[in-house]
Amino acid sequence: EIAAEARKAERVVGMHFFSPVHKMPLVEVVRAERSDPSAVATVVATAIAMGKTPIVVGDGPGFYTTRVISAMIGDAFGMVAEGIAVDAIDRAMTEFGWPVGPLKLADEVGLEVGAHAAETVAKARGASVPPILVQLIAQGFKGKGRGGGFYRYDGKRQTVNPRVYELLGITAPHGASGIAERLTRTFVEEAQRCLDEGVLRSAEEGDLGAVLGLGFPPFLGGPFAYARAKAGR
Repeated sequence: EIAAEARKAERVVGMHFFSPVHKMPLVEVVRAERSDPSAVATVVATAIAMGKTPIVVGDGPGFYTTRVISAMIGDAFGMVAEGIAVDAIDRAMTEFGWPVGPLKLADEVGLEVGAHAAETVAKARGASVPPILVQLIAQGFKGKGRGGGFYRYDGKRQTVNPRVYELLGITAPHGASGIAERLTRTFVEEAQRCLDEGVLRSAEEGDLGAVLGLGFPPFLGGPFAYARAKAGR
């Protein structure tokens, strides 16, 4: 959309940084449809000169990283709607090797920011923003430091926000087996779609981006390495 009105559309290339910028090593270099290879190469070199690790991704809703993490977090929202406890989901994920659970991550990012990202990705896939996200925002729960979200925060203490269950009509939230495996599989399947659609140039860049940008458990090697290991290849 930016390039559409540019006099030299071939020189329009995106850079997607990760928060906190001074700590996170990854940069997604976003190659638009008309981007000239020399312009992309210049931006890659710029990222490297800044001390960052770049991966080149195709333009599209959510690029690569936001798209795959949105798919996983969206599945986590679905789990809560199924009656699985918020803290059980997050605990299962951190025990599996993720640095933070998906619902805590949603609070950290901010529910309004998450809703915007979810809307962008969902629209492209013919889906909709999870209702629980919309309901929490409407009631003033916008994430950590913004009235709480899936959790309520009191200094360093955090407790699950009971309004989440009330809004969903859940009276007895429960644990479940296979939580981390299911959510990680959702992530992997979305990553594979990104590769199939040409958003990613290679599985190796997909693994690098997932580990450095999203905290995919490093000892698993990334979504593609994990899928190969699960398949015994």
